[in-house]
Amino acid sequence: CYLIVMKLWIAISGLAVWSMAAAEPFEPGKTPTAFETNSTGQTGEGSVSIDRTTPEKITKKVTYVVVSKRRDWRNTDGNIIQASMLAFDPLPGASKDAPLPLVRKGNIRLWIEERKKETEYPLAKLIPQDREFVSQLLEAQKAAAKTVEKE
Repeated sequence: CYLIVMKLWIAISGLAVWSMAAAEPFEPGKTPTAFETNSTGQTGEGSVSIDRTTPEKITKKVTYVVVSKRRDWRNTDGNIIQASMLAFDPLPGASKDAPLPLVRKGNIRLWIEERKKETEYPLAKLIPQDREFVSQLLEAQKAAAKTVEKE
């Protein structure tokens, strides 16, 4: 019987660790049934350990403001997207009374129910009738804001 001895070098955070692992004799056609494990030992700078940590769960509150009911949106390629239009989140530093943006950087925000997610969609890719619908929503928002200012 032959005893196989392997030297294993692992670099962890700049520390060099040597470990000796003894294996069972190898016989062709035989699958080893157990493996021996050894401690990584200690280095001159202290011991080495590897721990698995569970990531901290983060709870994020998401609020959607729906500005149109679910409808068919058509793009310039002739495809139909069934979605509701959402307002964007307020801009940083905006007054809490300021109206929520409906168009941002040339995009609208759509909630696609089948996918259970929101997506930004380029206003320029919509057919003229849908762009007009968005314009009407913007005008209605401006009119509502003027009414509130007068009161």
